[in-house]
Amino acid sequence: MITLIDVIKHPEYQDSLLDFVYRIEDDIHHNKNNYKDFENRLKEYSSFTILLDNDQTLLAMSGLYRVDSWPKHVARALDRTYYFNWPEVKSGFNVQRKYASQYMWPYQVKRAEELGYRGVFVSIQKNRRAFTDFIGNIKEFQPTILPGYYNTCRVNDVVNSAQTCWQNLAIYKMKPFTGLDLPTISEEEYKMRYKND
Repeated sequence: MITLIDVIKHPEYQDSLLDFVYRIEDDIHHNKNNYKDFENRLKEYSSFTILLDNDQTLLAMSGLYRVDSWPKHVARALDRTYYFNWPEVKSGFNVQRKYASQYMWPYQVKRAEELGYRGVFVSIQKNRRAFTDFIGNIKEFQPTILPGYYNTCRVNDVVNSAQTCWQNLAIYKMKPFTGLDLPTISEEEYKMRYKND
């Protein structure tokens, strides 16, 4: 049995979570730098979920996050997703993505609606096919994949041109709204800019 805990609602879990997050810095994971200074970032989340197994082993984590450069009515779900046993799982992404798609995503969408957001998006770097497969696995509150790539790193109307800032994006709308108002480029433009990366 898997248990989901929101550590913003249950701060008594935050210290043990942070102990695990500090270990990521020594990991070989390609996104390990995303978890530096995580203790300060944790305070900015609307919701941050962890999954525990029967033995209280930490399986995965991710959060519901929003910054001022995004539209006020939208938050990003599954922010800083991390699977703690990823090196031990042979077919990693296929086995572990259920943690995000079946547990954390539905909870975070419901929590976002409770908090008054109109929409929730999820985004990843580079791999469009893996992203499409992941979105296809979401059964509850299935988001719509948007064309092109969206820049999620804009600060004070300055667009960060780093490749990691241009991401595949899918959105789920709980209430209608018109635009996402994030900088966007086409798939062709993305390939031209970053063809050697």
